Amino acid sequence: MTTKASPRERQVIDRVTPMLKELASKVQLPIEDLKNNPEHVQTFGYRDDYSAIAEISSKLAAQISDVVQYDQTNAKLEKLARRLEIS
Repeated sequence: MTTKASPRERQVIDRVTPMLKELASKVQLPIEDLKNNPEHVQTFGYRDDYSAIAEISSKLAAQISDVVQYDQTNAKLEKLARRLEIS
């Protein structure tokens, strides 16, 4: 069974996809570097990579959290509207 995303869900997906791609590229580079040069784990450049990854991850988590919170709030409003018979 294939489910299509709603327009709002599609908008969220479109918004977070670039962040996911950036995160993937920032994660991949240090992993490859660490495989080839394990001693680099103590360098400042490697720490900078982790800082960038953490920053992007935080932004992504905030976006997703906001969407979840919006959906939960919207569901509550719809439930209250049905209870009050408001269309």
